[in-house]
Amino acid sequence: GYQKGVLAFEKILEKALELGERCSNPECPGACYQCMFDYNNQMIHPMLDRHLGTAVLIYLLRGGVPSVSREQAERTAAGFIEYARAGYKILSPSTVAGHYFPVILEDNTGQKTALWVIHPLQEKPTSQERAAVAAAGLRPAIHSTFDLERRPFWVLNHLIQP
Repeated sequence: GYQKGVLAFEKILEKALELGERCSNPECPGACYQCMFDYNNQMIHPMLDRHLGTAVLIYLLRGGVPSVSREQAERTAAGFIEYARAGYKILSPSTVAGHYFPVILEDNTGQKTALWVIHPLQEKPTSQERAAVAAAGLRPAIHSTFDLERRPFWVLNHLIQP
């Protein structure tokens, strides 16, 4: 009955995780025509991301809490910087109050904004964490890897989040 159904569902989730963790395309950014894209789902291609799906499955199956590594934050910020360069001076990465910021943006008034990169499934930093960064003279702009990669212009228009 119930126990058998739970075990069957768990096997399905494990298989989905196995499929989501690999793609035959070594250049796959998280979704491509070799793993997720096809003609029938072309309208949602910008939203598909097998890495995000596997993070959900890892959380469900193993309790793994998603996070962003320093390398992921740098890689994500690198693409975003090219869009931000037109309106901001790009400053070097920095660690402030124990948090790594892959880029600091300075506007024409001298205001410095720290790009705080988080996983889409990760909780936003607490008000105390944000206050510690603000105390160092930086305005924290908290954005997910998903938004930075898929919606960089939206991020530019929403750099400061409460």
